[in-house]
Amino acid sequence: MKITTQKHPFTVILAVLLAALAAFVTTGQAQPTFQTVTNGLVDYYPLQGTTPGSTNATPDLIGRRDFTMVNMTGANFISDSHGGIDGSKVINLSQSGGATILLYLSKGQNPLPGGTFDNLPFINQRNATMNFWIKGNPTNANISGEVREWAECAQDGQSSPFLSISSKNSGIDSFAHFFLRDDTTTTDPNGVSVMSMPDGTYELPLMNAGGGNYWTQGGNYTTNTPLDGNWHMFTMIIDSNANCYVYIDGILDGGQGGNGANDSYGNPQMLKPLFVTNAYYTTNIYPSAGVSNPPPSGYVQWVVPYVNDVNKGGSTVFGGFDRNGAISAGLNEEISDIGYWNRALSTNEMQYLMTNSGDFSAIQLNTNLISINGAGLTADLREVGVGGVVQLSWNVTGASSSPGGITISGVSGDFSSSPVGSTLVTLPQLPVNGVGTYTFTLRAHNGIVADQFASVTVYTFPGVPSNWNLIQRFDKVFQPTTAGIATTNNWVGIDSYFGGNMDRFNVTPVNGNEVLSPKTGYVPDNTQPIGFDPAGSLAYAQLGHLTLAPGQNSTLFFRFSLHDPGTFDGNGPDNLGIVSALDFAAGLTDYGFATGPLGYNTNSLGAALPGSEGTFGPNIEITRYDSSGNYAAVPFDLNAQDYSGTSVTNTYSYISSVNASGLQTNVNYMLWMDVSNNNTMANITDTTTNTINEPTFTVWLQAQGSPTRTLLFSNYYGTRSYIGDAASDNPNPNLNKLWFGVANESLNSGGAFIETNNMLLLDDMYMSSGAYNSTIPRLFDLTSIVRSGANVTINWNSLGSLFQTNTYSVQRTFSISGTPSWVTLTNGLPSGGDSTSFTDSTTGSANTAFYRITWP
Repeated sequence: MKITTQKHPFTVILAVLLAALAAFVTTGQAQPTFQTVTNGLVDYYPLQGTTPGSTNATPDLIGRRDFTMVNMTGANFISDSHGGIDGSKVINLSQSGGATILLYLSKGQNPLPGGTFDNLPFINQRNATMNFWIKGNPTNANISGEVREWAECAQDGQSSPFLSISSKNSGIDSFAHFFLRDDTTTTDPNGVSVMSMPDGTYELPLMNAGGGNYWTQGGNYTTNTPLDGNWHMFTMIIDSNANCYVYIDGILDGGQGGNGANDSYGNPQMLKPLFVTNAYYTTNIYPSAGVSNPPPSGYVQWVVPYVNDVNKGGSTVFGGFDRNGAISAGLNEEISDIGYWNRALSTNEMQYLMTNSGDFSAIQLNTNLISINGAGLTADLREVGVGGVVQLSWNVTGASSSPGGITISGVSGDFSSSPVGSTLVTLPQLPVNGVGTYTFTLRAHNGIVADQFASVTVYTFPGVPSNWNLIQRFDKVFQPTTAGIATTNNWVGIDSYFGGNMDRFNVTPVNGNEVLSPKTGYVPDNTQPIGFDPAGSLAYAQLGHLTLAPGQNSTLFFRFSLHDPGTFDGNGPDNLGIVSALDFAAGLTDYGFATGPLGYNTNSLGAALPGSEGTFGPNIEITRYDSSGNYAAVPFDLNAQDYSGTSVTNTYSYISSVNASGLQTNVNYMLWMDVSNNNTMANITDTTTNTINEPTFTVWLQAQGSPTRTLLFSNYYGTRSYIGDAASDNPNPNLNKLWFGVANESLNSGGAFIETNNMLLLDDMYMSSGAYNSTIPRLFDLTSIVRSGANVTINWNSLGSLFQTNTYSVQRTFSISGTPSWVTLTNGLPSGGDSTSFTDSTTGSANTAFYRITWP
């Protein structure tokens, strides 16, 4: 808006007169009709009952921004009547038994051209009207209104920003009080208290004037008394110039005075205009000084920046607060007929709403809903190597099929014609170190109701060769767990099938490295004698675009480490013999596990033993138990079965074939499983056995400290039988899951296994790209060599540790001519985790030095 000066005094006087006429004169205005009044009505809540199909929501008939009814049911709709537009009922916010509020969460508003838009929250609108009816008694509690919560509030604990309409803040009264706050979070380079934005820019300090309160705590009270036990119509208008006007029963309320507020035309007013004051700036020169960076880097957004964060959103609440995820109550009151317009209502139109002469019952429920189904927007892999590929998938109903109906931020193209679909996205190389975080946000739009959003975050990890694909390393995506990995981050834990406190795979930190471990943190079952666990645990990862289709070859790689927790001898509770034991299996499958791993060899509960014929695909098994029933300490063994299609023809045993002492404990092992998916069909009945075209697999093993890997067995056949509930698990020819399972078996009458914490650790799971691969996916790659004076620092990618810490040797030579003379500078250097460094301070006066890293 252009600011007038004293050079044009008549312009100023005319603007003031016209504004006064627009605000106070009703004669001469066109007489409204139902059609004209409802023009621009974008949200209407009659508050007559709950949303169809819901017990805790009440519908917005037009925009379908339905309010959630917190701590309320249909019983809160009571019979009452007021003079305006009304049906037979209103809603009673009794505030009994806890806060009772109406809540709507907005997400993702972006007022820039081409951005998303939602008619709520009201504070961020221009040329808009909010109108509702209230009936309440005097109190010093909040009465109603717009309570703002930014997404960061839940994380940083701040109590702003928010706009509230409340009763007077001290004493008992019946006036309405307006309060708008946006606290500062930092100090800019000029020493001014400002709000820090996620992109490193700052919010202008004007919003924070007066100690953080734009509409201050000590002013902004209505002259009229809307809280006197009678029904009153409350209207708030924000015009196109950000001026805010409050009307009680259709009469403009100028406030009790003393706050010094004026609208942009110079008229005394209860509230200061909501100018777009929070322009960002990225330099120490303020835009108010006449200099600013252009959008979007320089200044963007509206009054309260965090209110519409796409991940959290802001809250529009009647009856109290929803701030930082905490709900607090307001006044015992009745509310009815909440409406929002995308234009400013005239005073005649407000009088029309007062007289109940419009047939608002003609407004029918809008059924043009948008729904983002299932898990929303998903990524088949949550962490990939830099330059790797991730598959994004979605399922949307109700979005427009024309361009703009379905879009994904960060992904080129339009997906409106594919409401159920997926797309492959290559995550580009990044500068400096290649570590990145990518958040993709799907927006579903139909132009009728509020846009819907779903987001997923994918991480990139450096040092992964292009011929390997990272499935999971757990460090970035997962936090340590004690309740299982459940169904999150592309992993599924079948906790509900097995039940019990021991039945889960957890993510646990070991040597600063997060790894997967079955039954980490032993807790006895509540329903069984201590140590007795009748079933087992199972988890699998969806391979997504890494799925091995018929005719394809690939190598599965992962690391594991074994730990002996000791043996428990003698009689346990209820005369149960308890032994520290392990029956673990891992492999590839297409089995759906819809009803648990059912199969041939089941225990008394019908649960298949992982590693048995019930595993349905190429797999290995790691076991440790004394089958004699003496519960003696025995070695760990690695087993595998060669399946003919009708029976097991050969069983591999590491103890029998390689070392009678079995697998070592506290040693890191690397395992390669070369898989050829020869399957061309899938059995779909419970009794049919496929005897041909089964997948074949070959397994290699290398212990840390060993110079080469060892071939354990080659070209074994993985079972493709579907005995059990095959049809419900939808078998198919594709190997689309990496799965892990741990089982229990009863050794004899009264005997049982027990798996204790950290007996087995798993980490660093990869699939090769389109062919067998014998390399280590991420052993180490030099990332930088930095010289500072006589010091040379070498940095390289490395592997995190399991029980045994990885160690490296660093060697140096000053010449590579002829036969280089390599000198060992350090031996047994412990791994630094994902990155390791070494500084050589012994170069002396040499101008050139060459280095090499060796492992193990």
